[in-house]
Amino acid sequence: MRKALGAGCLLLISLSAAGQGTPATPPRPGYVLIHEEIAKPSMLVQYEATTRDINKALTDTHADPKNFAMNLYVTSDMHYLYVWPIANWAAIDAMQQNFVSLGQTIGQDRWRDLMNRGNSAMYSYNEFVAQLRPDLSYVPATPRLKPEERRFVHWIFYYVDAAHMQEAEQVAKDYAALFRAKNIADPFTTYQVVSGNDLPILVAAVPAKSAADYYANDEKVNAALGADVQPLAARALAITRKYEVRDGIYRPDLSYPVVATEKK
Repeated sequence: MRKALGAGCLLLISLSAAGQGTPATPPRPGYVLIHEEIAKPSMLVQYEATTRDINKALTDTHADPKNFAMNLYVTSDMHYLYVWPIANWAAIDAMQQNFVSLGQTIGQDRWRDLMNRGNSAMYSYNEFVAQLRPDLSYVPATPRLKPEERRFVHWIFYYVDAAHMQEAEQVAKDYAALFRAKNIADPFTTYQVVSGNDLPILVAAVPAKSAADYYANDEKVNAALGADVQPLAARALAITRKYEVRDGIYRPDLSYPVVATEKK
């Protein structure tokens, strides 16, 4: 959150449940702004402490969640993903103005200290916007997990051949149709990256309780799909320039408004 919004705006999205509706009421198209920071391994404690202090500044100034609400996800390779839902592109300008106002409200010295501490603990950053594609997503009638149980997300990145984007969209729709026909209890949410490098990119996000829960359940899902999924997978890969998978863990303790973590 350091250089973001002051220096201008991999898609790993909010992944697990953002924007999902019900089968009777499809979710509306929406956008998310993702600010990605790679923390220095030697400075993780300082990095996370700074994020907590920024959230405390938001709390101290009673910052409106409508303007600042953010979910944070962390990957195993120390990528911190700050995810803000936005209504449209104009909201990015409004967000920048809100952060400038926040710096003035909490005091320039305190704000400068927070930015310096965060920047020194960070290796690099990136920013991009993604659009929710409900027409390419799947929402089960009876989900296996409750929303509050979704603390893990598995992302599948398809770097699509630009000449085959329409075909890629049809493959996603066919995946959703197969999941529906097999009554799969786990959703997948598809996003299209609409700013940044190496476009076009489609990302499928699958929520789970944990990494162990995801991989154990993934075997069950593949068994339920059976041989019917193999032609779809082949079609998808045939028009994909690059294929990546990543895992992330939701960090409510580093999100805003801060959500208390469960005691073990």
